[in-house]
Order: sequence, then C-alpha cells, then structure tokens
Amino acid sequence: MKAGGALFIFTERAAEAYNAALSILRNGGDPSELQKLLQILENEKALLRNMFVKSLSQSKTRDEVSMRREGLRVLDEMINRIKMFLGAGAPVEAFSSAS
Repeated sequence: MKAGGALFIFTERAAEAYNAALSILRNGGDPSELQKLLQILENEKALLRNMFVKSLSQSKTRDEVSMRREGLRVLDEMINRIKMFLGAGAPVEAFSSAS
C-alpha cells in the first residue's frame, strides 16, 4: 500500500480492514463493526510483527525491512485511533474533523 508518499507492507486482510475502518471513521458507521475491524487489525499486526522479526533475521533488503516497519507503524496509528473513538465514546463522525 502507499499513503502519504510512503510505501509499506500489509497483508491483504489488514489492508481490507484498514480501508473499511478508515471509511467508518471518516463517514460514520456502526461502532460494533469498528470493534470487529479493530480485532482484525490487532491480529494482523501480530502477524506482521512476526513477519518483521523474521525479515530481520533473514537477508532481506533494507527497503523491505523499512516497508514492514512502516506497515506496523501505520497499523498502530489506526488501532490507536479506533481505540480512542471507541473508548472515549466519541461519535465516529468526529474523525473527519480531526484528520
């Protein structure tokens, strides 16, 4: 995937959950669906973290390691945004004015 000029590595499932969560946060939607997406993103983050650790021990290129690291950072950011909105009880529509 590519965001803000940076390339990063996601699993297909993480990319789908990320895009769906982003859509809900920007356009409003069902908080229970956002909770499901949060669980998917947390699971995919664990998978990506394992892939990242393995890539450090293997002879991966610096660019690939960097893209995996950036993917983890982007997932962390989304997970934290979702938790903030779900935990604060703020309406999900508020995200569009905060971004």
